[in-house]
Amino acid sequence: MALSCFLRSVPRNAIALTSQPCLNYHVLRPTAVFSNLASRKTVLSSGISKPFSVSPKQLASETVDYPKLWTVERTISIGMLALVPGAFIFPSPAMDYLLALTLVMHSHWGIEAIIKDYIRPRVVGALLANLSMGTLYILSIAALGSLCYFSYTDVGLVGLVKMLWKL
Repeated sequence: MALSCFLRSVPRNAIALTSQPCLNYHVLRPTAVFSNLASRKTVLSSGISKPFSVSPKQLASETVDYPKLWTVERTISIGMLALVPGAFIFPSPAMDYLLALTLVMHSHWGIEAIIKDYIRPRVVGALLANLSMGTLYILSIAALGSLCYFSYTDVGLVGLVKMLWKL
């Protein structure tokens, strides 16, 4: 669609490009005319057009530093690649607690992303969206408390997995 809009508005001897809207699209349209078409030089204007989007613009919250959060999430995910085998090689209560914490954090962030993507206030209403996020926080806290209690009073996560493997 953008290409056809571009081609319909092109003067026959134009080469330079600038951004000007055509219908609802922002496309590159030629404006400057060169006498020497064989030179193959293209002169661009100061900026390229905005990306096309059909959804309304949503600005990120100013209270959350999303790049830092993304970095922490990825660091924990990569750290789990070493932590899980390390917990089996060097079993200890500290490794059990660390494993419980990282597993709960990793699963909490994953389910939180699913809730934010699919249970949006615009789609299901603010009450259901807030209720689902609150439920996630309650379940995450309960899971972390349960895993820590299990690690403290019983064999721990690594011991449980080893016992299941022996079956």
